[in-house]
Amino acid sequence: MRNRIFALLLAAVLLLGACAAPERTAEPSGGSEQPESAAVSTAEATAQKDFTLMVYMIGSDLEASAAAATHDMEEMAEYCPDAEKVNVLVYTGGSPAWHSDVPEEVNAVMQLTAQGFSTLETYPEQSMGQPDSLTRFLNYGVEHFPAEQYGLILWDHGNGPVMGYGKDLRFDGDALTLPEISQALADSPFDAENKLSWIGFDACLMASAELCCTVRNYAE
Repeated sequence: MRNRIFALLLAAVLLLGACAAPERTAEPSGGSEQPESAAVSTAEATAQKDFTLMVYMIGSDLEASAAAATHDMEEMAEYCPDAEKVNVLVYTGGSPAWHSDVPEEVNAVMQLTAQGFSTLETYPEQSMGQPDSLTRFLNYGVEHFPAEQYGLILWDHGNGPVMGYGKDLRFDGDALTLPEISQALADSPFDAENKLSWIGFDACLMASAELCCTVRNYAE
């Protein structure tokens, strides 16, 4: 079932990427902390593709106890989209242990290629339950992987409109509340005139009217 769902998501990405959309021109803001390493080539930083998919993956106990994040990343690699049209980025952190080559004790931006995932950037560890952590990832995707359209998936536990999304176990289970999600998006390159194509939650209890109202100005 999970394989079929991810295959359908990638098919949707490719379909959206084939459609014309206004070029993104907003300047990134916020999330100014500098990475510890930079591995993005000049070609990667300048070539505009049809779609950039950004997956914000808080590993939490789902990864530490059951390797669930690792398994999902393996599924992404199995259904890798056309790299000439689609960028796939994953921002990782929030778990005391990873069952893969994901760097531990840092936050990392990883890129999916035909050879699997590679680490592009690492940052000093910061709670993924803080809005500027999500903003930093969105800024990075727009700056280094320009595209006609963008999509965002938030992966981890979901706790509904009251408690919010995510559980960063390296920072006492810190979560992103709905106001913090709104702040993260408001400080990003996306707004009512420059929207993400869509926002998806691979998390429980996040299909609420309150969440829709929170993000409606930032995604189609």
